[in-house]
Amino acid sequence: MMSKYYLIKFDYRAQLDSVYISVLGVKGRSETLQVSENLVIDLDSEKIPSRFKIAEASTLFQEKVNLLKKLSQVKIILKADSESIAFEGQFEFLIDNVILDKKLEVTIPNDIKMPEMVGNYIAGKSF
Repeated sequence: MMSKYYLIKFDYRAQLDSVYISVLGVKGRSETLQVSENLVIDLDSEKIPSRFKIAEASTLFQEKVNLLKKLSQVKIILKADSESIAFEGQFEFLIDNVILDKKLEVTIPNDIKMPEMVGNYIAGKSF
């Protein structure tokens, strides 16, 4: 199973209450995968993730918009095998030098035939 590491950049857009996570070096979108009510993954022509979108983030993370603006680090592990696609996201918010950690985990059947892979995606505000 192929394992790769990717740098990402992220942005919380308060007016849309969504976190957008773009994968650096992966361009284009030929398909969109609705993973859950709140999670959408854009895929390039080879079914490699190019962007993640987390909608209704304040509801999902049960936090106020002001906190979500303090998003300081994102780590994602995306695993695909012939049976399933598993998303494990860790989101850190830095508030007064204290880190608040939130997680999002979703697994769905691999109906789109995403290639077997393990992708590790990471970014912090210092990128």
